[in-house]
Amino acid sequence: MDRASGDWPWSASLSVAPRETAQVVGEALRAVMLAAPGDSPDGTDINALADGSRARIHLEALLRLWREQRAAMPADIATLHTFLACEADDVLQKVALIAPPHDPARSQLEQSVINLLAQQHVVCGQDDPDFIRLVGERCAPAAAVDTLLGHIQRGLLSPSATTIRPDDSFAVLTVRDSLGECEAAVTIIQRWLRQDDMLAPADIAVIVPNDGAHAAQLRSLADDAGLLLQGLPASASARNIGAETVYLFLCCQRDPVPQMARASLLASPILPWPADLGRRMARRVMQGRGYWAAGLDVDTKGTELVRLLTSPGASTNKQLCGRLNALRKLLGSSDSRTERDIGEAKSHISLLLNSLSNADMDAAPNWESILKMASSYRLERAPRGSLYPNAISVLHASEMPRRRFSKMIVTGFNEGAYPVPSPRNPIFLDSELNAIEKLCGLTMPTRRGRLDKGLARFARQLGAVRDEVVMLCAERDGYGKALLPASSLALIARLVDGVKDPEDFLASLGAGKALVWEQLIDWVEPVERKMVVRVDPPFNYELGRNLLHLRINEEGKPRPQSPSRLEKLLVSPLAWALGELDAEHVGWAPEALDVRLRGTLAHGVFERLFKAGEPICDPGEVAGLVPTLFDECVSLDAPFMAGTAWAMEREAIIGDIVRSAQSWATTLRNWGATVVANEFWLEGEIMGHPVHGMADSLLQLGNGLPVIVDHKKSSSGKRRRRMEAGCDLQVELYRQMRVKITLSENEEPGPASTVLAEAGGKVGVAYNMMNDAGVLVNGIDGHGSTGVEVFDTEISHRAMKELERRFEALRLGQLHTNASGDEKHFDKVTALGTYAFDDSPLIRAFMRNDSAPSAFAMENEDD
Repeated sequence: MDRASGDWPWSASLSVAPRETAQVVGEALRAVMLAAPGDSPDGTDINALADGSRARIHLEALLRLWREQRAAMPADIATLHTFLACEADDVLQKVALIAPPHDPARSQLEQSVINLLAQQHVVCGQDDPDFIRLVGERCAPAAAVDTLLGHIQRGLLSPSATTIRPDDSFAVLTVRDSLGECEAAVTIIQRWLRQDDMLAPADIAVIVPNDGAHAAQLRSLADDAGLLLQGLPASASARNIGAETVYLFLCCQRDPVPQMARASLLASPILPWPADLGRRMARRVMQGRGYWAAGLDVDTKGTELVRLLTSPGASTNKQLCGRLNALRKLLGSSDSRTERDIGEAKSHISLLLNSLSNADMDAAPNWESILKMASSYRLERAPRGSLYPNAISVLHASEMPRRRFSKMIVTGFNEGAYPVPSPRNPIFLDSELNAIEKLCGLTMPTRRGRLDKGLARFARQLGAVRDEVVMLCAERDGYGKALLPASSLALIARLVDGVKDPEDFLASLGAGKALVWEQLIDWVEPVERKMVVRVDPPFNYELGRNLLHLRINEEGKPRPQSPSRLEKLLVSPLAWALGELDAEHVGWAPEALDVRLRGTLAHGVFERLFKAGEPICDPGEVAGLVPTLFDECVSLDAPFMAGTAWAMEREAIIGDIVRSAQSWATTLRNWGATVVANEFWLEGEIMGHPVHGMADSLLQLGNGLPVIVDHKKSSSGKRRRRMEAGCDLQVELYRQMRVKITLSENEEPGPASTVLAEAGGKVGVAYNMMNDAGVLVNGIDGHGSTGVEVFDTEISHRAMKELERRFEALRLGQLHTNASGDEKHFDKVTALGTYAFDDSPLIRAFMRNDSAPSAFAMENEDD
């Protein structure tokens, strides 16, 4: 269709969605070819349709497309046309034709084939024994007429059918979800086989929806129950892991790379590293770590793939093709578990490379088109499983039964199935198809025709059962959302005496031991369970080792603690320990503008706006400088925010940063301060253990006093209360540390090291609270001003005292547990952040039921 010339009614759609439009038009053209009287569009007269009508415009366009694309005729249709051209002399052997002479579901082409066979071969009449056996009996209702099942088989599609009393031959049962359906199906089959020695497994059939979920669950449960199934799909997986991996790889070749796409790709089972290594790298990505493969044992192929995934995105089609070819070579080793998925990946890569072959290799990739093509993969229908001589038959909901059964279970009897709703025809309305059939003689499927065909198939499925049918309906889907029964329930319920509302015919398992359930399953008396009293965790766990050595370096020495880790230790030793063991919960969620990212962006702007060694900018110039600096930070730390969808959020953050920066510039000018360094490392030792941390900024006031500054993207209230309570820890640790030396012995120390050394231990500390422009300082006398609060008292004495207690316990191998009253106590008394309690569900699970706090007792309660 892409090569066809001229204007088409669907040209606008083709330019927007070429792949989808081509598929829709192709299906419509196929329907026309099947309905046309010959092998050419020339035999169809459309003059009877009104000029300018929508039906005529579209049908004329399809016929013209057929003329221009004769070579594109589907192979199966071309084969049938070749067959229709055969003469009687071409017949090699006469055969007996067993088929109804006329079937409204057949297309014109299919009916022409039947007519030709009838002319050239022997036709079995409806009274022929073979016709009766192969056609007549299969179409006739199998159940006795005086049973509810037999009555439904005969009256399901009859508008004048009467009612009949209910009996045991037909039931519609409801359970919670699809897993419950399959559990009920297996249980019912087991009872059937136990109750009737004459019933063979081959006399039972189970119908499953085409979605694959029921098939997977039924397979597992039947295996556990020792039931042999035949015809079940060999693979019930709904994922095409190979094509999915290629799609994720392409997402990682387009900047900015979504972190979930990168993490999902690294965890793919067909990449050249073990599954546990892939999960570790994926976890690091979701934790926000920069180089997620550092220190991991990755082989040569893995190293090359890591290089591909850490390089900038593909900027040209040539580069993208090269990387796709590289991925094809770097896929993992094929074995019985991954062979099919690796084959799917290579096939998908070939498809994408073929689509890119005509593109300008030096041009930038058309990512929208490429990703749309890569994402439109479909998993081929899984092959049917093995057939056995005496096994339970599994049929798809779209299949006609090939023989009769004694009993049948139908699963997935919910809205959207039995029958499947017919989708809307994007080319023709039903009224237009009816007009085309009446005026042009082309009979094409309508939505009503498809629905009737689906109902007829459902009736045939029920009609193949002699004794009993059980329909199983789920009340909720996998997400807990309520589901409705299939629409055909109304057709069934109207045939049952005494049923006024279709839902009255449903028997729910959750409603108790209803009579119908009593007759179908064996109830197991519930095991008497004794109430288990929760054992309250102890005050501390004795672990028998120095817990400060959980993280050690290559030399066997403990790794340094950071101020943020030590603050977490004050709040919850268990949360701290999980962090030390890298066992914290890592959520999988798309990038979001959370508190942490807001702080990162604001810090980045301040670092660029207040540069070390440069004069403090004029507050009046800040508003003009911040937007450009903010865009630099977004491109580095939050590239997903560069899109238009985030414009409102960007403007709001820029406004907040401008107000905060203007206030900070004013404060620095009032102090006569200069910026000595930004983002510099400090190191030292606290209570015999190494510590380090990165300070945001180092100032030197006009009187020479150095001030270590920590910018906080929050308000002053809680931090003020923390400092007043003597529970602040972070900048006090910075005050006791020295600048971390990373230079060689031949180089001069940096300005931060020099300024702090000359201060002789007298250092001020300050918090710049960005949200309300407050500045909280300690150790700086005589520098109070508007917006600046000076704290003359100790701001960390209680925190340091509690930290000493924690260190002592950890060295003894004691891991203290939290008390149930800690969260409120810490917030009220110390104003410490209690985010650590949300690090893992384990934190609250191991809380003691104790109102007394585990730490930071009131001042008069301290030792």
